[in-house]
Amino acid sequence: MSTKKTETTESGLEAINDSLTSMTNKVQDNKKLITICSLAVVAVVVIILAYVYFFRGPGINKANDAIGTADLTLAQGNDSVALAHGILELVEVDVAVTLERICGRTDNFLLGG
Repeated sequence: MSTKKTETTESGLEAINDSLTSMTNKVQDNKKLITICSLAVVAVVVIILAYVYFFRGPGINKANDAIGTADLTLAQGNDSVALAHGILELVEVDVAVTLERICGRTDNFLLGG
């Protein structure tokens, strides 16, 4: 009985060793393809992060500052100036919505959504 278990264990180890050897050979044969795919994934991640931190973020901050300025002006009692700021904000929002429709994007960088 013990020789049967030993044979099964050895054949199992040999099967694992063979599969690891074949996998290593496949990796070595396709090293260039694996490198190109890895670099492509890294490039896409870098482009997405650059967009989020250098384009989308400042646009959201600019829109929030404009809304804050209009709200502050309205709170101070300058209705006509606040109305002008509000109209400018509406124009910026309208431009953002138009860009969203043209580009087919679902997020709105000026509204922070």
